[in-house]
Amino acid sequence: MFTPLINRLNLTGKYSYPGPPPSEATVKEIKELAEKAKNFKNLNTPMDELIFTVLDTETTGFCAHQGDEIISLGAVKMSGTQIITAKKFHRLVNPYRPIPELITQLTGIDNNMADNEEDVFSALREMLGFLGNTIMVGHSLGLDLAFINRKLKHFCNTRVHNIIIDTKNIANAMYPPDSATDLDTLLQLHDIEPQGRHTAIGDALLTAKLFGIFIKKMRKNQIRTVKELYDFIYHGDTVHSINRVFFHW
Repeated sequence: MFTPLINRLNLTGKYSYPGPPPSEATVKEIKELAEKAKNFKNLNTPMDELIFTVLDTETTGFCAHQGDEIISLGAVKMSGTQIITAKKFHRLVNPYRPIPELITQLTGIDNNMADNEEDVFSALREMLGFLGNTIMVGHSLGLDLAFINRKLKHFCNTRVHNIIIDTKNIANAMYPPDSATDLDTLLQLHDIEPQGRHTAIGDALLTAKLFGIFIKKMRKNQIRTVKELYDFIYHGDTVHSINRVFFHW
């Protein structure tokens, strides 16, 4: 039987985690793993020489602060533009709450599958170990981090400390204003077959392919390091006036 929902009110008054809390040993290990990422010092290293971890989650819904839970984590390593196919991470997670039918139709993950899996803290511990101090990449990564960091903050007094790159932010800076930059549109635009779409490991691999294309585009236009990428994304109107010359649909 699927584990029933238990008290969902927490100290902040909003929908707490319904599953078992992490052990002290798990909390300690999670904090140690998360803290290691503070040591990254390579913002000026060419991206072709860096290791990236491209990550995605699947969840019961879109509201981390209203009781939705992670049901799957997926990640893949990249060395520059190259996907390291031998280095993948994929875990199903027991959310300790029912998975909506719509989510099952989308992801293929049902209650029976999730009920046999470990809790989210076991998965996060493994994910942080896989992530190490590499740069975390994802598409609309803020949503994934909302789920991950909510658990890390409330139960482990830590968060993801890795350098973050969001491919949606790159696309927003790269293409003309008002262009669609959702993952499906970008995959179609760049002729990437959406194999495995709406699974955590599938979307991680698809985002990795997209990110590799972006690195190559940026390299041609003198954007080679993470620092230069951040300048490109966040320096507003000056950059956008250049984008229309540099990049095309």
